[in-house]
Amino acid sequence: LTLNIAESTAIVKPSDEELMNLPSFDELKEAIYVPKEIEAIEDNDVNVRVTGTLQDIASERLLLRKCPHCSNTIGDVELDGETMCDFCGETFDEPRTTLMIPTTLVDDTGDIGVTFFDNLVEDLLEMPREEIINIVTDDPGALDGRIEDLEGITVEIIANVSYDEYNEVRKLNPRKILQKYY
Repeated sequence: LTLNIAESTAIVKPSDEELMNLPSFDELKEAIYVPKEIEAIEDNDVNVRVTGTLQDIASERLLLRKCPHCSNTIGDVELDGETMCDFCGETFDEPRTTLMIPTTLVDDTGDIGVTFFDNLVEDLLEMPREEIINIVTDDPGALDGRIEDLEGITVEIIANVSYDEYNEVRKLNPRKILQKYY
């Protein structure tokens, strides 16, 4: 949606009646982000609103280190100064780090895989990115307890659906966490 306003654009003040007829935030949210139960999710759904409980949270790959040139995962190689990517052959001093928490979202109708990345991991852990990276770099298991505490939490998310052809399953790609509660 693009809005262009120029000198000749007339801006009209709405009447009280027009203001009263505007939809509420909740009405807009219902119209834009369609709520769905997990069993009703279809391949390639976009902007679905799903509520469920987090289960089977994997904490062992919280930091995903990637080559800054080709984005190939570099794994757990020891980084000491300049490193060469085994995939593209480029050298780099620092990898690009992605925060990642894979889990399963469960409701009364079923379950679906979901992986939270970067700012959504920050939201879940209630910690800034740099702090997470520094803690896990110094002690890889230091946040395991905090991640395990997410088990059983209920989240309402807005997500897109993708189909993993290799594993033949649907997955949620979350875009925003609307709520989280126990």
